Amino acid sequence: GFATYLTSLYFESVYGRERLNSDMRSARERVLKYNERNSKPVVDTTITNLMELLNPNSYQKGAWVLHMLRYELGKEVFIKGLQLYYRRYYNSNALSADLQSVMEEVSGKKLGKFFHQWLYIAGQPELKIVKNAGKKDGTIDINIEQEQRFLFEFDIELLIKDDSGERIEKVAVKDRVTKIVINSSKDAVIIPDPNVNLLFK
Repeated sequence: GFATYLTSLYFESVYGRERLNSDMRSARERVLKYNERNSKPVVDTTITNLMELLNPNSYQKGAWVLHMLRYELGKEVFIKGLQLYYRRYYNSNALSADLQSVMEEVSGKKLGKFFHQWLYIAGQPELKIVKNAGKKDGTIDINIEQEQRFLFEFDIELLIKDDSGERIEKVAVKDRVTKIVINSSKDAVIIPDPNVNLLFK
């Protein structure tokens, strides 16, 4: 995961954010295809043949976990955490729990839920996003439904395109169905995750 994501970060620094977005879209497709035939968590202690770990769950989903952690913490804090993690565990072994501890230390945030759901739970959010017809008061309802069994907790950005222009609404999701009401016309176009920050189907 580190090897895959840090390569993409290098390309971002040379070619810009759209290159990173392209890499992450491609990685997301590989994760989703792999999950369809082999739905297992990233941290899977049942595997005894280590060669079986050479798969998109370890590489592309691992990269996605780091990418979402960057989004969760902000780029500066994320980079600070990576530097501390490198210094602290240079020439030694480290576990996912050690990365979590370092990132909590530099950010001041509790990240247990984040690491648990993305590393120890198989799959990812499977979202059904429905825009209901516009109402007379100039608002529309948007329902975000998690269709998978385990309920993830995450933020998702929605790009709203309507007569007033374009804007991004950030929505916190944790329930089976999350309903938001926004000021917009009935012909608004809703584009989920325009900045490619979330692993979902």
